[in-house]
Amino acid sequence: MAWYYILLIILGIILIIYLVTLWFSFRTVFKRGSNKPLTEVDLTKTHYAPYIDVLYKNMNEMFSRQYEEVYINNGKIRLYGRYFNNNSKTTIIMVHGYRAVPYSNFSYQANYFLNHGYNIFFPYQRAHDKCDGRFITFGYKEMHDINKWVEFIHEKYQVNIILYGTSMGAATVVNTAGNYHHDYLKGVIEDCGFLRAYDAIKEAFKNNGYHPNFVMQPLRLCTRLAGFSIIRNQPYDNVGKINVPIIFIHSKLDKEIPYQSAEILYEKANNPKLLILNEIGGHTTGFMTSKEETKEEILEFMKKMI
Repeated sequence: MAWYYILLIILGIILIIYLVTLWFSFRTVFKRGSNKPLTEVDLTKTHYAPYIDVLYKNMNEMFSRQYEEVYINNGKIRLYGRYFNNNSKTTIIMVHGYRAVPYSNFSYQANYFLNHGYNIFFPYQRAHDKCDGRFITFGYKEMHDINKWVEFIHEKYQVNIILYGTSMGAATVVNTAGNYHHDYLKGVIEDCGFLRAYDAIKEAFKNNGYHPNFVMQPLRLCTRLAGFSIIRNQPYDNVGKINVPIIFIHSKLDKEIPYQSAEILYEKANNPKLLILNEIGGHTTGFMTSKEETKEEILEFMKKMI
């Protein structure tokens, strides 16, 4: 067999392997799905380990609270959420992170704010749990879903709205508030969010021992073909468009998204704004690990929002 036939066969095999790898990477990162709630996960070897008792206590308390199940549609996407009515004039919409559920990310914060008189709404992001959607888009399409929720919750319950997002949910709420402006949207809390989805995904590959350089650009193309972007219309682009007060919370020990992201977003944000950087904790634990005086500072800032 001529050498060039052998070369073509080898190149073909390499191309097939590459395309299979790319397909697997795309599905791994963007396919729908939720992880187990933290109550079903061994937390002893994670950054949650020092706070297991606090987490379980608050999750069990939130599981015991009464809520109203709510469904709405955004185009062909059917969305699902749970409303905890505290007869307040302000509702905090808490937007969970990547493949998480609200009870894992927000039980502590939800109990805290319910005990301080706020209503709480847990929306489940598209392609998670009971929500429709083929792909997780890291805040790119989710922002339109959350805007639908903002409009619906305000109209149904006649309340003002504060958006609180953590991790990927932080990207979603920043994108939402940057692209949609409502008089009844009174503020945003951005908790350990990323600057751009592209950078966050690339860093996740590195943290899991993979070299992302040979897949990131093709993945970017795949997302465009799937109808969304991981490089355009991102929190870094949208934070400066927000016209309401914003709080940034991040742990300096966060190993998934560096705390410098909060500093960069804070610098780009308009006043009034507040930056909380904690010396302890980890990813998504910034509020829970804050000192009591810091939580009171956040509450006072929120009162000024509304």
